[in-house]
Amino acid sequence: MSTRPALDVSLLPDSSVDTHALIWWGQVFMLVIEGTVFALLVATYFYLRFWLPVWPPAGADPPPLLWPVVNLLVLLVSVIPIRYADKAAEQGDRIGSIIGLVLGLALLIVFLAGRAAIWKALPFTYSTHAYGSIVYTVLGAHTMHVIACLLETVVILVMILDPARFHDEQRLGVVTGGLYWDFVAGSWVLLFLLLYVAPRLL
Repeated sequence: MSTRPALDVSLLPDSSVDTHALIWWGQVFMLVIEGTVFALLVATYFYLRFWLPVWPPAGADPPPLLWPVVNLLVLLVSVIPIRYADKAAEQGDRIGSIIGLVLGLALLIVFLAGRAAIWKALPFTYSTHAYGSIVYTVLGAHTMHVIACLLETVVILVMILDPARFHDEQRLGVVTGGLYWDFVAGSWVLLFLLLYVAPRLL
């Protein structure tokens, strides 16, 4: 039997469902790292843009705008039910959280289906030059984040379907999951401008 002293944590406060929670800050710092990845992709894009004589290269028109714009709007609208779920979780409203997460997931699935169709419609010639490579890389990186966001939300939703598991830790999971969702949507606004608008202006 060990005689080492044990640390008594019984008087520590319960986890709070707000920005004072360590997991909230952990999520923020993780998003800073993820943001750095996207920043490096943006830097790569502009490096290629200003060192190649023709941008986009001959025979590689910028991707069409219509469906990517519609898809962007779907992703932005999905933030609304997720914000609703966050507020419901902060107030201890399990049903409100479930409704918000289900609606957000439905819109995210629509977004992913649209992304797949847009990706499939990209010209095959994109794979043969730097412009196409960076388009594919940015789309791929962001799509992986969208899928991660979807899976995280599914896990949280499954947990809170059980009323007994809707305690502070799971409520905080809804809130921090919402932070990640905001990051996925917000980063896509910037990347959308990079891929779809910048080639037409710069």
